[in-house]
Amino acid sequence: MRKSLNNHSLALPDIDPSIALVQAMRNEQRHRAIFWRRREIDTSLIETCSMGAGKAAAGIRNRTFMSLMIMSLMILLFLLPGSTSALSQVLACRPLLSTKVVQEVRPSSPLPVPWRWHATVVADTSFCATRSGNFEMDFVRIKEYSPDLQFTQTFRWTQDQFDISMELSPDEAILEFRIGFVAPCVCREVGELSNDPRVK
Repeated sequence: MRKSLNNHSLALPDIDPSIALVQAMRNEQRHRAIFWRRREIDTSLIETCSMGAGKAAAGIRNRTFMSLMIMSLMILLFLLPGSTSALSQVLACRPLLSTKVVQEVRPSSPLPVPWRWHATVVADTSFCATRSGNFEMDFVRIKEYSPDLQFTQTFRWTQDQFDISMELSPDEAILEFRIGFVAPCVCREVGELSNDPRVK
């Protein structure tokens, strides 16, 4: 369970894949700048060295380092298209979740006893190759003699329809709730989607 200090809003930011890509590119630019700065320092130190053997050893070191750098860049160029397409497949598909029935199950007892909050959730997983995954529900809980509390509870979705529940104390109640972050699922192949009657 994750608590939040903001009592006015239930909005949780979703991380956009393009923002993550921009951050990765900025990190790469920083690393390249550090690399070239160190290389300039190493080059100036090598040039100030007066020993011929030291210069020869430094030249060999530089050639070896450059060949390793070129090989690493070539490997990255070959791997990058496959890894980005796989990443976009994972981030592009999510199940569509919606709440269907919500119930408060309170036991009939003269004593104050805990009760359960139940909800039936419908999952449209027609674009997902996986059959289950995690999602979050955001709640605002009210309690006698306490301020309202916003919190997030993690549940697991499955195909079609499923039930979720949680236990609350006798003096607590759920004021608001909504489906929050839904973890991405692995996308189905295009051929599978065309044969699925759920996809229109």
